[in-house]
Amino acid sequence: MERKRGAFNGTVFFKGPDQKEYRWQTTARLFSAAMECLDAEDVLIATYRVTSMSVTKDGVLMVQPSGKFMLDLLVATSLAMRTPNN
Repeated sequence: MERKRGAFNGTVFFKGPDQKEYRWQTTARLFSAAMECLDAEDVLIATYRVTSMSVTKDGVLMVQPSGKFMLDLLVATSLAMRTPNN
């Protein structure tokens, strides 16, 4: 992951294997948190959802067909987004 835009907006950019730029951005709802991976044209590539009331930190990663070619990168970057920086 290459850069963050702003200190508090939760958007992180990274380059895919196709050398295009993608971004994970967080969206918060009442009882769940989600991160959406979008491409430069704002097309949804993947969504990672976690229920805020869950006892474990399990989540669900849903990848659109357009993102299947970089499944391993989506798994790695979504987990990196969920891991706190210490």
